[in-house]
Amino acid sequence: MKTLLASIVLAATASCLAAQQTLTTTFANNNGGSIGGAIYFDLTSTTGGILTDLDLNFGNAAGTVGSIDIYQIQNGTFAGNETNMASWTMIDSVAVTAAGVGQPTLCPLTIPIILNAQRDAYCIVANGLSHSYTTGTAPFPLQYTGCGLTMDCGTASNVPFTATIFSPRVANANIRYFAGSCCAEVESLGTGCVAPAPLTLDGIGRPIMGPGPVVYQATTSNIEASAIFHVGLLSASAFPLPGLNIPGTDPSCNLIPINPFVAASSPQVVVGTPAITWDVITLPAANPILCGFVVYVQSATFDLSIISATTRMSNALKLTLGDQ
Repeated sequence: MKTLLASIVLAATASCLAAQQTLTTTFANNNGGSIGGAIYFDLTSTTGGILTDLDLNFGNAAGTVGSIDIYQIQNGTFAGNETNMASWTMIDSVAVTAAGVGQPTLCPLTIPIILNAQRDAYCIVANGLSHSYTTGTAPFPLQYTGCGLTMDCGTASNVPFTATIFSPRVANANIRYFAGSCCAEVESLGTGCVAPAPLTLDGIGRPIMGPGPVVYQATTSNIEASAIFHVGLLSASAFPLPGLNIPGTDPSCNLIPINPFVAASSPQVVVGTPAITWDVITLPAANPILCGFVVYVQSATFDLSIISATTRMSNALKLTLGDQ
C-alpha cells in the first residue's frame, strides 16, 4: 500500500515540481551518540514539495544492518520538544545498511514526505546503529539552505525523547527533495583553454528571477598579462561543436558554438587586470514560462589579433533560470 501511495504522490506532483534538489550539511563528523540514539532538526519549506530520501552518517562499520524511525512535528520546532514524546508522530521506518563512518548512508523512504510551506520538526532514531554528527560550533553553521528549503540544526540524545540533550549538534545529512517551485541553478562545464592557464569563470549567486528585471553577473579570473580585451559569449545551446577555433588548442574546450543563437558582450579592456566582473544577462521579471530556461555563458580574452595562440577561453556556465 505504501509503495502504491508513493507512486501516486510522485505521479501527481511530477508535473509541477522542479528538478530534484539536494540540501547537504556536512559529513565531517567530530562527535557521535550511542546505539539507539536520536538526532533532532527542523526543515522549513518556502515553496512546498516532497522529500524523497536522505543520507545519514552512522558510527558503524560498513555493512552493519539497522533501521531508522522518522518522527515529525508539523508546523513546529524540535527546540524544547526533545523530551516531549507526545508531541511527535512517527511517519516512517526505514531499513538501512551503514556505509561506514564519515560516509553517506542511503536511507530510502518507504513513502515520500510531503513538505508543506511551513516549519516542521524531525527526529531520527537509529535502531541498531549510532548517529555520527558534528558539534555545531565554528566552522560548522547551524543553518543550511537549499532551493526553497532550510535546515536548522540541532540537538541529539543517547536515548530518544529523554534527557540529557546534547546541543548544538549538526545532523550529517543529504536531504533529497523536489521543491514546489522553479529552482535556479549554475553548473560549470569544461575546464577552458589554453592549458596550462585557462580562464576561470564563476557565476555570482544563482540566476533567480525576481519581481523586476535584475542583472546577473559573473567573474572572469586568471587573466594573463598579455590579454588586451575580454568578451563574454552567450548561447542557447552548448553543443555541438565547433566553437571558436583557437590555433594550437584542442577544439573540445570551446564549448559554445558560433551558431546558432550566440550573443556577445561588448569587448572590455583588461590590460593588467587579473580578474573582471561583468554583466552576463538581464533576467526578466519572474515568469512561469521562463522557469527552467537554460542559457550557456563563456568568456574569452585576446590581443589585437583577435584569434591567435594567445587567446584564452574559460570554462562554460550552464545557467538555469528559476524563481527560487
